[in-house]
Amino acid sequence: MKIGSNSIALAGCFPEYSTYMMKSTLRLRLRCFFIQSGLLSLAALSHGSDSVLTLSNAIETGRRGSPELRRLELVADAAASKRWEALSGYIPQVGVSSNYFLAANYAAVGFNMGGFPPGFKFPSAYPQTNIEITGSWTFFDGFGTWNLYRAAVLDYEASQLDLSHAQFRNAQLIQVKFFQALAAQQLADVANQNIGTLEHHLTLVQVNEQAGTGTRVDVLRLQAQLEEARAEKILADDNVVLARRSLGEMMGLDEAPASLDGSLPVPEERKVPEALQLRVNEREDFQAQSKREAASDRTNSAALGALFPKVSLFAVEQFYAYTGSFNPLIAGSSGLQNAYGLGLKLTWNLFDGGSSIARKAGLEARAKQATEVTRKMLLSAGTEFETWKRRYNYNVHLFKARQRSVEQSEESVRLALISVKAGTKTHSEFLDAERDLFRSRAGVIEAQIAAAEALSNLELAVGHAIK
Repeated sequence: MKIGSNSIALAGCFPEYSTYMMKSTLRLRLRCFFIQSGLLSLAALSHGSDSVLTLSNAIETGRRGSPELRRLELVADAAASKRWEALSGYIPQVGVSSNYFLAANYAAVGFNMGGFPPGFKFPSAYPQTNIEITGSWTFFDGFGTWNLYRAAVLDYEASQLDLSHAQFRNAQLIQVKFFQALAAQQLADVANQNIGTLEHHLTLVQVNEQAGTGTRVDVLRLQAQLEEARAEKILADDNVVLARRSLGEMMGLDEAPASLDGSLPVPEERKVPEALQLRVNEREDFQAQSKREAASDRTNSAALGALFPKVSLFAVEQFYAYTGSFNPLIAGSSGLQNAYGLGLKLTWNLFDGGSSIARKAGLEARAKQATEVTRKMLLSAGTEFETWKRRYNYNVHLFKARQRSVEQSEESVRLALISVKAGTKTHSEFLDAERDLFRSRAGVIEAQIAAAEALSNLELAVGHAIK
């Protein structure tokens, strides 16, 4: 409604067009009234529909639908099963095997037994039907199995910490995307207001040109500014669409949310206490990396087990029968006979072609890599903390400065309007003051979203929400 009041004042400066200006202002007021009423109606309908998205709903939807979170949940499930797989080396193993021969040609073993004819051959027969049950329990393997189990446990705990940190990170990123979408919409509204102001001033300048009180230069200048403003409006509308699509992607949605309900947070110094300190050990991602480093050390130690002998307890129960056609010297059996064995088994692979040594070297290198990753996280954590803490502090002061700039621009518009009435300033100077006001308002929004992004990144740097 401010544009209309300015128009009435300007019409007073040009009495010959006061009637035209009053009609134009009336039409503008009616148009603004209907537009404002329509927007209020749409807002009321939107708040009553399910398509309106709030920040809390966006975070909850993202927690359920994010593909990255689903992937990490599956990684945690796989790590859970690895624990049992690693421990299986210390669990007794039981197996069953069976053989049944359909045909056989037995090997003959020659004997020289004094009174028997020389060259007597005895068939080395074996059972046609055989069922064997074996069991074994390895109770010493150089602690290789135990180290692998401990490594699997550490990997599982790391995957749980990764999932928890990813949920926190996902919530922070959705919050930033949500605020970016809100800011994009507000900037688009500012661009639309700028176009309305330019169109209105262009109408006034064209009237002045026809009356001989204005110049063609003013008309051309406004037309050029209007074309540029319309191009900026296209960019602003594109940013709205892209920001909402980016938000929907982060939430795991196939489509962008239709409308958002919320407001940009007001940057305040008290949100980040001066005494805030970085404690890297409290960050879940660092804890996860520390466990992975420990798991790499355990896996490396497990490789040493190949250099030690393995001792196991074994038992064998065998059921067999000689059936079918045999050499007459071999007695057949009508039922199953049994045999068993129980004992200790020691195996020691003294040389395997160097594969154990090569595997040990590879695992040792991986353990060192994990150590360097942990060290890199420690080095970067301090830089991230200081960067985003200072960036937030800067944007808080920038926001306050731009708020004051808006107040100054509003006062400049008021004074320019008075000067136009007094004839000491031109219409173009008044337009410049209004354009500065629009730029100041856009600057406030940009400072708000920059502060929100800095605060979110600072919370990621410290590993928890700042209260």
